[in-house]
Amino acid sequence: MTAYSNEVRSQFERLENEELIEKVQSGTLTDAAHEIAKQELASRGLHVPEQQVSNQTAVEPKLIAGLYSSFRRAFTGKLELWRVFWKGALIPVFLMMIVNAIFSNDGNISNIAMRSYLLSFWFWMYAVLKCSPNVRTDLLGFLAKLYAGAMLVLVPIMFVGSLLPP
Repeated sequence: MTAYSNEVRSQFERLENEELIEKVQSGTLTDAAHEIAKQELASRGLHVPEQQVSNQTAVEPKLIAGLYSSFRRAFTGKLELWRVFWKGALIPVFLMMIVNAIFSNDGNISNIAMRSYLLSFWFWMYAVLKCSPNVRTDLLGFLAKLYAGAMLVLVPIMFVGSLLPP
């Protein structure tokens, strides 16, 4: 077991049954913490049924609902850092490569794409900063906070610089 798992388990052991059930049903736990909470409830002889899906979510395509859920969890700091770091890096970079490949001769589109990339990069760094405590070692959390903090300061400067005429 990791230090994170032990810490979460000890916090859950101190909660009353109703409080723990409420936490599981709230949807605010990370995936790992959710599993630990379910295990703790099972050890107490309790079972929490999975939440019912609302009609609105059932109508939406699963991909859109999943992306929305991932973004919401990332921006509230409830997702594991590795997921935010790697998935958040791949999507904007992949989109930027496609736009640059298609519009490589048009300077205006490339500038707009670069500004869009900077904005998405800033939001990604914000999510990395929020999720930095969700790591197994404190050093990784510290490095993530340091990197994300520096980028949250530098990216707006680069964005403003991209708006200035050459």
